[in-house]
Amino acid sequence: MVCPKCGKTVPDSAKFCGFCGTKLGGGEGSLVPKNEKIIVKPSSAVQPVKTGKGAAVAVKPKFAGNRKILFAAAIVVVLLAAAILCFVLLGGVGSRNAYVCLSDGRYELITDLDEGELMEIASSRSDYGDLWFTPDGKYIYYFSKLDSRYGYGTLCRAEYGKMKENSSKNNRYITVVATNASYDFDILDDGTILYANEDNTLYYFDGEESRQIARNVDFYEMELDDKDNLIYLVLDEDDANDFSNTMYLTTLKDPGQRVELDDDVATLISISDQGQVTYTKQGDEGEDLYVMALDDKNPQKIDENVWLHIYSDKRVVYSVLKEERCLNDFVAEGGATNPLDPDDYEVRHYYYFSITAGSDSSRFDALFASCTRNVYFFSKVLGTSCSISDAAQSDNATVSAACQAFLDKYENYQTNQDGYIEVDEEVVQDLVDLATACGYKDDTYLLCIGGQQSGSSYDWDSYNTAVAQAALRSDLELVEYYSLPVYTLKQLEDGISTVVMDDLAICSSVSGVMECADINNLAAQFTIDELVANNKKATDVAYDLAHDGSLYSQVTLYTPSSRESVQLEGDGLEVLYGEDGYIRDTALVDQHLLVETKDQVLYAAPVEGGTAGSFAILSDQGEILGKVDDKLYYWENTYTEDDGAQYADFYVYENGETTRLLTDISTDSFWIYEDGSIATKAYEGDEGSGELVMLTDKGETVIVAEDVTSFCRPDNSRILYIADEDLYVYAGSKRTRIASDVDRVWCRDEMIPVLSQHPFYY
Repeated sequence: MVCPKCGKTVPDSAKFCGFCGTKLGGGEGSLVPKNEKIIVKPSSAVQPVKTGKGAAVAVKPKFAGNRKILFAAAIVVVLLAAAILCFVLLGGVGSRNAYVCLSDGRYELITDLDEGELMEIASSRSDYGDLWFTPDGKYIYYFSKLDSRYGYGTLCRAEYGKMKENSSKNNRYITVVATNASYDFDILDDGTILYANEDNTLYYFDGEESRQIARNVDFYEMELDDKDNLIYLVLDEDDANDFSNTMYLTTLKDPGQRVELDDDVATLISISDQGQVTYTKQGDEGEDLYVMALDDKNPQKIDENVWLHIYSDKRVVYSVLKEERCLNDFVAEGGATNPLDPDDYEVRHYYYFSITAGSDSSRFDALFASCTRNVYFFSKVLGTSCSISDAAQSDNATVSAACQAFLDKYENYQTNQDGYIEVDEEVVQDLVDLATACGYKDDTYLLCIGGQQSGSSYDWDSYNTAVAQAALRSDLELVEYYSLPVYTLKQLEDGISTVVMDDLAICSSVSGVMECADINNLAAQFTIDELVANNKKATDVAYDLAHDGSLYSQVTLYTPSSRESVQLEGDGLEVLYGEDGYIRDTALVDQHLLVETKDQVLYAAPVEGGTAGSFAILSDQGEILGKVDDKLYYWENTYTEDDGAQYADFYVYENGETTRLLTDISTDSFWIYEDGSIATKAYEGDEGSGELVMLTDKGETVIVAEDVTSFCRPDNSRILYIADEDLYVYAGSKRTRIASDVDRVWCRDEMIPVLSQHPFYY
């Protein structure tokens, strides 16, 4: 049965409403048929705001000895007591969830979403306050005063479920935790908190009082196990620039008593339920990985010089520097080396003379040969002087063959600046062979051209190139300054470290995916000539080897979280490492590898047997947003308006196919939920306001409201949102205004997005 006055549901046998005291049995309009639907309030789009709820009237009916009425009243009392007990246990007012908004500096508990009834539970001096529910939903933490410039204020806790409208006793349910607490504090599972004050003193608030843990805590991280062992780091004052910390152990039962575990700590990774702490320390060359059992507090070094990639309570994926390889190993032999003599690059200039039978060859400074200049030799053989090239075309088969053999060797031979071949021992022998074949061995000198030096210059371009080659070669050999780091990829799990991949020249993370290339798969060596020609330094060689996967015959993309790996070869490497290209993002979705390149070209390739096949362009303007299960979401057709706001179309890739979900969506804001529904903003206005759009789990597009600045979603049927500083609740096609002048809104139990992007709170 529903009370006709207050609209609350009461037992069908009740004679009086246990909420407002209205008599239900008999009288005009007093009874409601059991199956009749009662509409308590109009279903108009906007409802007037109610600023408070009137106190319930305590009705004392005259029982006149009627035992049935007395029995019915007893039932009401029992039901009312049960409702109150439920209220206290669930920590909410009238429902399992709880809703709070910040309005004109007041934290208001929304006691009735349908009626828009509010109850002030606390106050704040800032319109930008924040609020946190404890995990059990029993308390809220909030700042009654907050200095946003420095991040400190008055931190309070309220047991909001016990508060009543306009009650003078509400203050007893509010506890001031600290007047100068840091905005960045930690709420533990039991609702207690760790916080620091502006004097850098760390405290533990146990629900009743704050107890000091340590002074001069410039920085702290903490891990808590199921035995209330608390591990935290304190920045060492003397080593502030090195980010060195001392690690301490305490317990929440006695936080003032602490034990120093280790110093020079860089990163506190985790503490397991078995009391094993994993952390890194500053070593001589980098960070070293350690584990420590709290039973014996004896640190055990696992590896030196590590780089953490992902870590959780149960698993750490990290790389270890295995060795520093000499860069000279990856550059082919050749090029100039020190010492260099500039005289080796002298260029001599000559006058050239034809040699006749009466010429004295000793009077020439040098002898040269030519394939194209006429020589007197062939006047004896063919009856006319001609060049070796012309003689190769003669009808004399013997002469033609001998000349052609010489041409085959010297036609493209290195010559001086005038095109002449300087005669050395090898050239002399080839000229002898040519003359002998023609029957005139002793007249070899007639095949030569005499030269008398007229001056000299220097080929400074060649000399400078040689100097650069020699300097680069020297740098490539300096392992202490220039080298290629080679890594081993490992994982630490259950206290045991194992190798995932070894000999990795490329070992880097890209959006949660590791790009790995084995140095043994280097496809080709560099040459000193091409390096100098492209102005490459030793550091460039090291960088290219450590980043350019196109230099390798195979690259592995490894996802540490899922332990999946995909090999890329051939065309796949060309796609990923095109001209000046690199990977911006990757995702493995339903046996398809999707890759976003530097130019935001989105490719997709099927994966079979752990190897990616041929890539096809999925979008020539695509930006990967993230993966949820076997769905990949991405932007396409991004454009920017005159006011700087950026918009795009919203797509999903699933089962090898792509579907456009929404168009012209703000790229600043989207929220994807576990049930597949999506919230976005269609456009952005002042202060981040925009048109809030929902794509339901059934694929229906719904415009929730315009000019929405923030929202929260308690379930898949309702949305609380703020538009034009008014708070509304949206349920289906029904929009109800429940409060005005609202700056923020929170709900205790809300749907948390599994993937989101937004500039501020939502």
